[in-house]
Amino acid sequence: MTAKLRPFRLILALAVVVVVAAAAAAAAAAAAAAAAAAAAVEPQPAPAAPRHPFTARAGFNAQATADAAARPRSNSRLIYVPDLAVPHRHTVARAATPSADRPPQTQRNVATSRRASDTPNAANVLFHDIGTYANVDWLGDGSDVVLALFMDTLLPGTGFASRYWRSDDYGHTFTNMASALPADAVVYDWHFDNFFTSRFHLTDAKKNVTYVTIDGGASYTARNTPFYPSAFLFHPSDPNTLMAINSRVSNVNLAFGDLWISTNNGGSWTMILKQVEQFAFGDVTYGDAEGTIYAQTRDGQLSVSNDLGATFQTLMTGLSYFQLDGEYMFAITDAQDLYVSLNRSTLTKATFPVAGTAEGVFVLDSFEQQVFVAHASYFGDTNRRDLYISGRQGLSYVASLEDIVYLPSKNSRGVIDFTPVNSMRGVYIANHLVTFGTDTLVRSVITYDKGGNWHAITPPAEDVDGDPFSCIAANCSLHLHSDLTAALPFIRATPIYSSASAIGLIVASGVVGADLDYYSDEVPQDVFVSRDAGANWKHVLRGSHMFATADHGGLIVAIERDINTNILSFSYNEGRTWQQFQFFEDKIRIAGLLTEPGETSVVFSVYGYDEYVYEWIAIQVDFSTVLGEPCTESDYEFWAPLDPSSDMPCILGRSRVYERRKLSARCINGRDHEAVVQDSNCQCSREDFECDFGYYQPDISSACVLEPGSIPASIPSPCPGGTTYPKSQGYRKIAGDSCVGGDESLAPVATPCPKSPILGLTLSATVTSAIPVSTTVIFRAAVQEGSLENAQYIWNFGDDTATVGTSFPNVTHIFAAGGLFSVSVTVKNGISESSASMTIEVQDNLAVAGFDFPPTVYVDQKTTFAVRMQPNLYFGASTYLWSFGPENVVINGSSSIVHTFKKKGTYTVALSIHNKVDNHAESFTVEVVQGDDSGSSFPIAAVAVPAVLVVIALGAVVYHYRRKYSELNVRYSSLAAEIAPEDANPDSPSPISAVGMRPAAHFSNQKAHLRLHEDDDTDDVVV
Repeated sequence: MTAKLRPFRLILALAVVVVVAAAAAAAAAAAAAAAAAAAAVEPQPAPAAPRHPFTARAGFNAQATADAAARPRSNSRLIYVPDLAVPHRHTVARAATPSADRPPQTQRNVATSRRASDTPNAANVLFHDIGTYANVDWLGDGSDVVLALFMDTLLPGTGFASRYWRSDDYGHTFTNMASALPADAVVYDWHFDNFFTSRFHLTDAKKNVTYVTIDGGASYTARNTPFYPSAFLFHPSDPNTLMAINSRVSNVNLAFGDLWISTNNGGSWTMILKQVEQFAFGDVTYGDAEGTIYAQTRDGQLSVSNDLGATFQTLMTGLSYFQLDGEYMFAITDAQDLYVSLNRSTLTKATFPVAGTAEGVFVLDSFEQQVFVAHASYFGDTNRRDLYISGRQGLSYVASLEDIVYLPSKNSRGVIDFTPVNSMRGVYIANHLVTFGTDTLVRSVITYDKGGNWHAITPPAEDVDGDPFSCIAANCSLHLHSDLTAALPFIRATPIYSSASAIGLIVASGVVGADLDYYSDEVPQDVFVSRDAGANWKHVLRGSHMFATADHGGLIVAIERDINTNILSFSYNEGRTWQQFQFFEDKIRIAGLLTEPGETSVVFSVYGYDEYVYEWIAIQVDFSTVLGEPCTESDYEFWAPLDPSSDMPCILGRSRVYERRKLSARCINGRDHEAVVQDSNCQCSREDFECDFGYYQPDISSACVLEPGSIPASIPSPCPGGTTYPKSQGYRKIAGDSCVGGDESLAPVATPCPKSPILGLTLSATVTSAIPVSTTVIFRAAVQEGSLENAQYIWNFGDDTATVGTSFPNVTHIFAAGGLFSVSVTVKNGISESSASMTIEVQDNLAVAGFDFPPTVYVDQKTTFAVRMQPNLYFGASTYLWSFGPENVVINGSSSIVHTFKKKGTYTVALSIHNKVDNHAESFTVEVVQGDDSGSSFPIAAVAVPAVLVVIALGAVVYHYRRKYSELNVRYSSLAAEIAPEDANPDSPSPISAVGMRPAAHFSNQKAHLRLHEDDDTDDVVV
């Protein structure tokens, strides 16, 4: 999720007057003396505890009360900020002269009780510090380190002074850390690593220096920075990588600054982007790279880097805000359009039932696959927002609750009066405006199903004294103060408190009546407790109190606020009974009540100041003696949360059984205690549904109705015939709800899709090129639109095979012969038909029948060579590669080619043939002879004769006959000769064209040589 600050930090704002100069001087001298005598502390590094990544913003201002209320509720941090500009009825007036004769105090036990088991142990530390501002923080969950910083002003510069203290025993003792830092160091703030709690950085109020610790603050290394770091962000997995921004110029916080990165824990820095407003590290859990950085610049451009800022690419422009929250990324444009990405998918514009305005969109929560968004429905509405909830993708929103209270702020985006209950999943509390005539009332409501249904909060039957509340039943409910009302200077109430470690427990301040009563002279702030996630409440204390819990809710401590006191109240049975304890000898003004992050220990810390000596005081109260021994199995009971509206032990469709300590038990749960959980799904009920998109509830108890101007959802496209689509009845199941069966009458109705004409038929195959004969091909028919229930597919493959009719869009076929085939399919669905076709090329393997070329090949004479392929086969387009050695001439050509030999001799002619399915090679030899210049050439044909050789010559003829084969030499001049045996077989192949054979006759213009191969003896015939 995206946290605005560390998840367990809290800012408190109180009103005080300026400390008188004389008191400041006296206390400053005392502080200097204490610093000189402070002892060094051995390193106590805090164990690592995971925290959530967050999006950092430039220009943090601790004095902005609305900003303070926007941060997550916690009791582990105190920032004491006097609000001098807005005095109110509880303004503290300190005495003009401090007491100078009171000796310094260190540690002591105070107060006794009748029974030791009712008395916690208390120890105090007098800081001898009169700083106007105090910053106290617990280092981390499971850590025993507490840090304290006292300041005279919040503005760093030449006049700034501070004192920095550290405790490594839960605040029992503190050591001034001046000796652990350079002599001229002036600590201004600390910046914690969210994932490695023993590491943090201190910034200096006067110099560009950070003081870095890796051992929980026991020791520090000073590191110069080329800028003044005003906000830090730490990498989730690499403890040495962090970013910082310098948004402070001349002691003024700007809303932007230059972004820097360090990969050696602040040893050196590189500026990676200018004028940045917001920045965040990515998270590999949701698809980001290890080096992913997101940053939004002042000009509204959202950029991403996957190499730790070396390069950036633009994601969006025109933005006013962006936020990372776990698996979701949110971007809000200047026009207040919301864009959402789930698991780092493309940012997509979200839709709302009504158009928003430029007044503001706020992402409030994204718990368990659902997003809460506050949205201004009309322009000029400065104090209210409407609440919307989404489905899983975070893109489609429906109305959840109208007119939630909104507090604008000039320093931030403002605060929405909306509170998640951390002690129970799916439970939220909100304050919204209700108009009765001319009156506008602020009323609290609660939801147990993530905003699907809202209900008035059931008040307790009686008050703390056992008397019934005096309000009309029809207009009587419990109303609670939230972070927003706590930020209002005229209320300053303690907001709703809950913790994941204290299952079902809620402690809150509020009032029983018609509304929260904002405008009365004394705003009621009594304390109420619920141990069943808000289903039932008990009125436990009167008046305004600070409160906190410890030991997994086994302890509740409360102290009256805005008065001087030394008494705290505590309960070890979830508010059923209370006891009081005097934690200090004198009454002091309380600034904060803190517990360790996670609220699992039994130690509380009280921080305040003595109005006589103007010094800060820390009191540690240990309740281990009150609770006694660790709990055993008999001290626990099983409990299942109940949704009051349905009287079923179900929350979000799930029955979850927890183990919690019995009210009658008095024992310590212990730091490692975990509730045993048993899960099972519930049957569905009304509480498992919310209004569908385009529908809303006119009030919190009515049915969902169509939004004015909205049109009911139409049949989705595509909607294939034979299938069904969910037809909305105005409701949808809540995202993350796991209910099954039961009352599903509100669920969308499965409605058959109507038949529609077939449109957009396409035909494809598993092959894209020519294929060999006998290859199996899969053909697929796809329809873009249309009903396919009982559709018939008629296939024709174009190869004289039978037409095939199937009910399947896919079919296989084998082509038995080569050729070009037109394959077609026709799809019929009873009301329409559509056809598509494609051509398939099937090629045979290459087969050569023979070669053709002249009987005699001469030097320097063009000669044609041709190859004959086997008939009745289909080879398709082929490539021919001829080679004529030994000249090594390679020529690309066709099935015939012309070549000229330059020298006589015997040559090997090779041919390589290629088509799309086969390769084939052949070769033969050719004798090339030299032509004779003494006579002219005359062509003669020769064949092998089995018995007789006859030579017929035109002109003078001399012949010699022999029955055996011989070699015939013929000389001639102007001679034409033809040799044709009388008994020659006309069907026998010609020797000159037989594949792979040498020609039987070689001719030149001088002499004809005939070699008869069947006889070694030779007779010559001379013509």
